[in-house]
Amino acid sequence: MDEIAKSTNGTLKKPPFNSELPEWREYLKSWDRAMEKIDLERKLPEEVLDILRATIKVENYKDIPRSFAKISERFKIIKVKDKYSFPNENWYRDINILVEMTSPSWEKVFAEVQLNTRVMLEAKAIETDLYTEIRVLDKKLENETITQEEIIRLEALQKESIEVYKKAWEDFTF
Repeated sequence: MDEIAKSTNGTLKKPPFNSELPEWREYLKSWDRAMEKIDLERKLPEEVLDILRATIKVENYKDIPRSFAKISERFKIIKVKDKYSFPNENWYRDINILVEMTSPSWEKVFAEVQLNTRVMLEAKAIETDLYTEIRVLDKKLENETITQEEIIRLEALQKESIEVYKKAWEDFTF
């Protein structure tokens, strides 16, 4: 992925460093997050295909299609979510690609590759704590165990999340 990123004016963004793990393990989704996805999305463990992950960060949106082309030359594309064309409710945008990779020791290996701009990733870093709290409150809402105060808090967090990403999008230059 680093080679693809460099060839398209991008950089491979590494997940937060955890000195307790070998470097390659930094690209694995955490056990807790994988279990949360299974629970929230009602998936079977074998249906969680984005355990291996990477993000290619580009400065300009125009570099995203070039990165996508390089990825599709190298890997089999399984699924694409284009959140630049169809953003999330909170205005978050990226291109999320599920690819199939080959490995000498495994028949198939799947990985999630996110293509994103520096500006949107900076907004994502600001919004991460909001997202975590929103997920917890959404779960309580789904289970009908949420209080009126928590509903008010959830609505405020959702509004703040939208403002973070909306500002990033508005500040973004093509």
